[in-house]
Amino acid sequence: MTSQKIISIIICLLSLACKNPQAEETRGIENTVSMVQTDAAKYNLQGPVKNFRAFYTYNFEANNEKTHYKSLIDFTLPGYYTLNREGFFTKRVKLWDSISEPIIDTLKKNRAANAVIYIFNKGEYDKKSQITWKKKAPYPVINPYAVQVNQRSYQPYRVQVTKDSSLYKYLREYIYTFNINNLPIKQELFIGKDDNEDGILTESKSLDHTITYQYNEKDQVIAHHYRFDKEILGSLRFEQESIDEFSFYIDDEVRYEFSYDDKENVKEVSFYVNDQRYKKEIYTYNKLGQIRQVELRVLSSRSFYSSPRDYIIQEYDSHGNISKATTYLNNGDIYNERFYEYEYDVYNNWTQCRMYLDGVKTTPPTVVGNRMIEYYEK
Repeated sequence: MTSQKIISIIICLLSLACKNPQAEETRGIENTVSMVQTDAAKYNLQGPVKNFRAFYTYNFEANNEKTHYKSLIDFTLPGYYTLNREGFFTKRVKLWDSISEPIIDTLKKNRAANAVIYIFNKGEYDKKSQITWKKKAPYPVINPYAVQVNQRSYQPYRVQVTKDSSLYKYLREYIYTFNINNLPIKQELFIGKDDNEDGILTESKSLDHTITYQYNEKDQVIAHHYRFDKEILGSLRFEQESIDEFSFYIDDEVRYEFSYDDKENVKEVSFYVNDQRYKKEIYTYNKLGQIRQVELRVLSSRSFYSSPRDYIIQEYDSHGNISKATTYLNNGDIYNERFYEYEYDVYNNWTQCRMYLDGVKTTPPTVVGNRMIEYYEK
């Protein structure tokens, strides 16, 4: 063997031996997917959606129980929505259920402005898109790594009709602190007005709440700890706050806890207030990692809802939409069954949903939802 070959082999061996294990250990994971939470993802929309309009027909007499189960159709609120190519809302217009209702930005309804215009900050989005993880939690799993982008918005009715320019730019500003692995360890939400229209909150901003992230040795988020600004909220007489349909006092200790399966899918999420578990969600996946079933248990009476919903099992189809929901009483008896049928477009977004409330297929269905969807050209 020549001396040149021997030197080459030695250099090769040294390069392998000197590979920095500390750097690899510090990084811990191979990040591949952005954790930015888009509006399209929140609504389980696939493909380059440009806009959509949703409207519903309810085929039952209104009463408290029926109205409650009507709210379980939380796919899309009735209205007209436009999105940018990044998947964020640029406009949201509240509408009733009629498809013939005109879209008027400056119309006022229900003591609130009808339309909201959202202003997108591409630079801030690009920066936060660099926060990544191995995989995204599929809809509707609560994503412990979700990163929120700042949201600037205004209401045309207030600006153009009432001439209230003080509300022209309303901003929700999310500030993150990271560890050495570029994973978030703290999120702060500031709320205020962008008086200078430059995307930066003025002195009127206030800290709404802080989330502190807790990790295990695998760099998995195992808890979100919430802290509310008592001084600011107390001065505004906000003695109570709410998360996930539950109310609590601003000085309560509030947290989410997360656990995972052997494939690093989120397996269970629990919501606690002062060490009392209010809610638990258990997720089951198929072999492709798609959500197959969600088991929901409500363990506290401090929920906003008064109808029986303490124990619900939801089943999902291959497109991530709910196909069946069964509500159980405390003694294990079935209280109610609901079935869902869909018609899909080429992007696998549903264009019609038919819900049968009483566990049997009726004519007409209990609720029929329709969506008209337009896409960007590729």
